[in-house]
Amino acid sequence: MAGGKMPLLSRKCKIKKVKNRYKIIYRKNPRPMLAVVAFTLLMACMAGHMVKEDVRNTEAEKLILQGARLKSQKSGQNGESNENSVTREEKMRYLLGEVLASQLGKPYMHNGEGPEGFDCSGLVKYAYGQIGIEIPRVAADQAETGIIVDDGMLNFGDVLFFGESPGEITHVGIYTGYGCMIHAPKPGDAVRLERIDNEYYKKAFVRAVRLI
Repeated sequence: MAGGKMPLLSRKCKIKKVKNRYKIIYRKNPRPMLAVVAFTLLMACMAGHMVKEDVRNTEAEKLILQGARLKSQKSGQNGESNENSVTREEKMRYLLGEVLASQLGKPYMHNGEGPEGFDCSGLVKYAYGQIGIEIPRVAADQAETGIIVDDGMLNFGDVLFFGESPGEITHVGIYTGYGCMIHAPKPGDAVRLERIDNEYYKKAFVRAVRLI
């Protein structure tokens, strides 16, 4: 060491005396390790969220299919459906249930008509189109099709319309039984099951129509 002076060292290393000799020891940079830990925690959180979403969607699928089969099961004995007594309408409802269950979790997409994503009326048009029933694309026009039914007499597959006033329809969903509907709610959301007995939907309800 020139002049007996110690060299300037960065903070990443230090000098340690070992058996009358000086040795430079480099410190490990903790940042990469911290980044790995942070990334691992983030992945774990995302995985946990995905598992919760999968569980939620699985339960919703079961509820939709159960609602679709409800009338068919009543036609049979001991809770089993009797194919000879199942009507064409009931078979179509079950097919509709299978279609709807497979759309859960798909993203809201402006002007989306599926199958990658949907807006509210796009989901209704797509689902009914899959079982051979063609309906208009826009919610206001969809509300003019089918038979108007009382909201206290809803069947699986009835189409529900909502708006800020009776003459204005701004949203649509499909009734799935047990007080629930499946719909594509809004941007940033996904196709999901939701109860219709909360205050907002009670107040916004305009009409229900039956297509099956």
